[in-house]
Formats: sequence, C-alpha cells, structure tokens
Amino acid sequence: FNPRHPYTIALSKATPKAHPATASEAISALDGEVPSAARMPTGCRFHPRCPVAVDHCGKEDPPAVAVGPNHEAACWLLTK
Repeated sequence: FNPRHPYTIALSKATPKAHPATASEAISALDGEVPSAARMPTGCRFHPRCPVAVDHCGKEDPPAVAVGPNHEAACWLLTK
C-alpha cells in the first residue's frame, strides 16, 4: 500500500493501529469540516481540508496522473 494523494494518506493515518510504535502512528484527524454533498468545493474536492493544498487546488480539478503500475492519483502536487 503506497498512497500518493494527500486524502488517501490522511485516511490511512486515521486508521487505528493495534500497537502503534510511536505517537506519530496514533490516530490523527483532519482539520476542517467535511463539505456538504450539495455544495462541493470547486477544484480538488479535498483542498479545504488538505494540509498541503496550494492556491491552484481550489480553482481547477486536478488531472489523474500515473504514480505507479495500475495506480493513479488526482493531485496538482503530483503533476510536477
């Protein structure tokens, strides 16, 4: 499992671990509010809660890019 999109990374960090080796492996939560399905944000749907979002993330949907064999992610930070 090699997540590349910031949302997938956040989800994997939020998964409880039976025996975390360090405090950094403990459950972490994302800041901000989950957007309403009736009023989704423009651009990347995750950008309001993304810890690495840049200005462009809220303006335009990111394209899906290949990040490995049979593995794509849609994130502006992965397109560079």
